[in-house]
Amino acid sequence: MVKQSVLSMRGIFSSQRFGRPQLLAGVLLLVFISECAWLVAHEYPGTFSTGTSEVEFVRIEEGLAQWHGQGIAGTPSVRIAPLEPAPAAGDSYDPHHSPLWYLIAAAPVYVFHASPDSRLWIWLTRAPYILFGTLLGASLWYVSRRLYGNPGGYIALGLYCFSPAVIRSSALWVAPPDVAGTWGTFGAVFTAIAVSHTLYAPREVVLWNWRRIVLLGVSLTLAMGSQFGLAVILPVLLAFMLYLAPDRKAAVAIILTAACVIALLLLLSSYFFHPGLFFQGLRHARLLDASWRSIKMKGVYFLLLKEVAESGPVLL
Repeated sequence: MVKQSVLSMRGIFSSQRFGRPQLLAGVLLLVFISECAWLVAHEYPGTFSTGTSEVEFVRIEEGLAQWHGQGIAGTPSVRIAPLEPAPAAGDSYDPHHSPLWYLIAAAPVYVFHASPDSRLWIWLTRAPYILFGTLLGASLWYVSRRLYGNPGGYIALGLYCFSPAVIRSSALWVAPPDVAGTWGTFGAVFTAIAVSHTLYAPREVVLWNWRRIVLLGVSLTLAMGSQFGLAVILPVLLAFMLYLAPDRKAAVAIILTAACVIALLLLLSSYFFHPGLFFQGLRHARLLDASWRSIKMKGVYFLLLKEVAESGPVLL
């Protein structure tokens, strides 16, 4: 038994699983975590503008209220303050986020009981997003390395770890908490691609792929739970999968449907299994918040280019 355990440990830490590429990627990710930690360490209460601080406080407080069983965040059952500047009469559902968005933000504060006036509160509210940012970087390195070898993985991860936009988003430095949705979207796309590549295997691929199907469902939950508008990824996934497996349309439909069912069940769990609030939340969800008139405004394109440039030169 001891011999089998030793052989198993050797298999885990073999050069094929953990070697120089993994070590260098780990070093880059540690540098990334250090950069995020430096921003958090130099952040003080009142650093943000008043509006942003209020929105953040509401997000944490609503999440804490749900963790304590005092309603469901983002619904009329628990409202600390309105998130929208002027919500319609009787319409106090958050049109952009599910309760998952609130629960993630408040989970560390709920576990460690930190006060909003303490330094610990700031660290705890940033920790989940630094973790998501690190996991997104690891996922990016893994996919890039599989596609382009070690050099491609190092270049992609290096650009990621030193991107001002990514560091700001992960540390929530004057930035909304969008990195969880980004990681979920990234995971959904490349998990769907991975599943599609296995559909030509000589076996019952639908049942055999249950782990990837579950992973796809979790990724969709994280994406759409963080931002309802990311449901736009579903037709994109369908197009990718049909393109990669045009002769297995039935299997593609079954796999994507199963992943969507898993995602819906997990989203329902974020409502603490209150089906009424769940369906009302979906009914009030705003999937596309845009004005078609803005397409004709020339100044919009300049502002968009300026915002991209300010977010990170790498994006250009």
